[in-house]
Amino acid sequence: MSVLSIGPGASVAVHSLAINPVERNSKVATLSFHTLPVSLSQGSKDQWKFALPPDGDEDTVDTKPTLILDTHFSGFTPLQHSEEDSCDVDVIAISGLGGHAFGSFKERGGSFMWLRDALPLDFPNARILIYGYDTRLVQSSSFQNLTDLGRALQIDMEGIRVIDPRIST
Repeated sequence: MSVLSIGPGASVAVHSLAINPVERNSKVATLSFHTLPVSLSQGSKDQWKFALPPDGDEDTVDTKPTLILDTHFSGFTPLQHSEEDSCDVDVIAISGLGGHAFGSFKERGGSFMWLRDALPLDFPNARILIYGYDTRLVQSSSFQNLTDLGRALQIDMEGIRVIDPRIST
């Protein structure tokens, strides 16, 4: 945990870990800290990047592994791991305008997030995702409208679509 400067005795709880639907060679996790590390609590940022130490594999010398932490949840965030060949359906939850992609579905003051912590029990063969988009109104100079937001969602959905070779198109 030296990458995040987390002291001894500090704890991190990983609540979900799944393949990134956009960059399939990486994974996405949702996690919480018992005590927020100082490196994440300074300023009003909503994303942090940390260079990871090399793992000694000579084949990956050209790539520098990076740990990215964010609180904006922009785009797709998978909330459960399911093998793609056993996935029957995608469930995509989208918060309302001005809502937060993760916070809109989480209990207030707690860590329970029903899409992540309960829905997979009822639908084990579903790929459950949340979709975040920026509709902040405070100090915004955006000219986007609902059509623009819908088109962006459509393009992003096409980007994560998994083609099943058993189904003719």
